[in-house]
Amino acid sequence: MAGNSIKRALGERKIKKLLEAHYEGEVLEKLVSELYPVLDRVGYDGLEQVAGLSAQVARYSGGTAVRLLEKSPELIDRLLKYGDKELVMKVYGFCRQVARDTIFVAARVL
Repeated sequence: MAGNSIKRALGERKIKKLLEAHYEGEVLEKLVSELYPVLDRVGYDGLEQVAGLSAQVARYSGGTAVRLLEKSPELIDRLLKYGDKELVMKVYGFCRQVARDTIFVAARVL
């Protein structure tokens, strides 16, 4: 029991560290709690891809970036039905490349 609590606290701290440059307050806390399950599914590397794409989108639209983060657990679950962590990494990595030119196309890909 205590081990799970410690694991969750450490996981949440890692997520906060990734997101705190772009989000704060209640939004940050909500995103941390929503994204924690993603950490178990795709690991820290996968979460970095998700946060990186969100950061790129945030330059153009903060609201869209938050919605992307909120929907990421569902999107990742759908991707995991067809592949593993590597598929998730490749899709989010591809979207990050596309987002360099246009965030709207990247959002449609997901």
